Amino acid sequence: MESEIKRISSERKTMEARAKEKRSKAARAKNNGEAEALAREAADIEAQLPDIPSQPQLWTSDATPERLGVLLAEHGECLAWLSSEGGVFDLLQGRYSRGIPNLDLVLKAHSGDAERVDRNGRPPVFLQSPRLSIGLSPQPDVLHGLAAKPGFRGRGLLGRFLYLLPPSPLGFRRLESNPVPDGVRDAYAAGLRAMLDWEPATDEHGDERPYLLRLSGDARSEHHEFAQAIEEQMQPGRDLEHFTDWAGKAPGAAARLAGVLHGIEHAHGTPWEAEITAKTMKAALEIMAVMTHHSLAALDMMGADLTLAAARKVWAWIERNRLASFTVSDAFNALRGTFDRVAKLRAALEALEERGYVQVIELPREGRGRPPSPLVRVRPELTGPDDELARNPRGIPGDSNILYA
Repeated sequence: MESEIKRISSERKTMEARAKEKRSKAARAKNNGEAEALAREAADIEAQLPDIPSQPQLWTSDATPERLGVLLAEHGECLAWLSSEGGVFDLLQGRYSRGIPNLDLVLKAHSGDAERVDRNGRPPVFLQSPRLSIGLSPQPDVLHGLAAKPGFRGRGLLGRFLYLLPPSPLGFRRLESNPVPDGVRDAYAAGLRAMLDWEPATDEHGDERPYLLRLSGDARSEHHEFAQAIEEQMQPGRDLEHFTDWAGKAPGAAARLAGVLHGIEHAHGTPWEAEITAKTMKAALEIMAVMTHHSLAALDMMGADLTLAAARKVWAWIERNRLASFTVSDAFNALRGTFDRVAKLRAALEALEERGYVQVIELPREGRGRPPSPLVRVRPELTGPDDELARNPRGIPGDSNILYA
C-alpha cells in the first residue's frame, strides 16, 4: 500500500493548499459576495479531501492504553500486543499517567465489550467489539509482586492470562539449535497468510463484524463437563478455592483455544461454516490441563514472598542430589550463587521445616570454638526413588503448602 498512500497523501496536500489559497483570497476580498463564493469553494474542496489509508498493522509492543484504543480503531478493532519483556505491565500500571492504572480498555478487549473514549483535545474513539491478543515472554522474576499492583488481580487482569513456566535450560543447553524444517516453516507462513486473507464478515449496514463459531453437540458436552469440573474445584477447601479469578475464566479460555485450533485446521477454508468438533475441543482441553497447573504456579509466584521462592530453590537442590541429610554449611557452599548470607539460607530452611519437609538439628558444641554447622534431615519418605519428587521433572514439591501457599 506504500505507493497508494504516497499518491493519496500528495493529492490531499495539493487540495489542502488550494483550499488554503481560496480562504486567503476570501479574507482579502473587497465585497461580501466574492468572499462568500471563495469560502464556499474552499469548503467544497475540503469536503472532498480523500482519507489517507493507514498502513495495515497487526501488532505493537509499546503503546499507552490511550494509544492502544486509537490503534484498535484504525485497524479493524483487532490487534496483538506482543513483547519479549514485561513492560506492558508498567504501561498498564500508569507509567505515563502519574501512576494511575488504566486497565479498562484491556479488560474490555478481552471479551469484546464496547468502549468509547472521550478526552479533551482528542477526537473520540468508539470501539464496538475490540479484540486484543496479548503475548509476553518476560523473565519469571517479572511475575513477582504483580498481584500487589493496584487493580491487577482485584479487577481480573491477571486472571485473563494463560501462563507457562518452563524450567530454565541454563547449564544444560547443547548450544546447537535445530533449524525449523522448511516444510513446517512454509506451511506456517502459508497458513498465516491464508488466515489474514479471510474475507471479513459484514452486517446489514456493510460494517465489519466478527464471525460466529459454533460447537458441535459433542464438543459442547466436552466443554460443559470441563466447566462443571472447574466450578466444583472452586468450592471452599478445593484446589481452586484461592484462584477463582483465574478459574472462573478458564472455561471461556478453553472455548477460545478450541476456536484457535479450529481456525488453524481450516486456515485455507471457511472455519465459520464448519462446527468445532469434539476432537478439536478435547485437544483444547488437554492444553488447558497443562495451562492450569502452570497458571496456578504463576499466580502463586505473583503473590509469594521471596522466602518461599528461596525455599523452592533449596528443595530443588535437595531433590536433584537425592539428599537424605546435609549440613547448613554444605548447602551454603553449594548454593552460594543464590544465597550471599547464611541467614537467608536459614530462612529458606525454616520455611521448609515449617511445612514438614526437613528437620534442622542444632548440634551441641564440643569444647571451645565455633559450634558445628546445624544438621538438616530430609523426611525419609521424600528421598526414596518412588516418591512424588522423582515423578516431578521440575523438582518442586507437589504439596500445596509449598507451591500454592
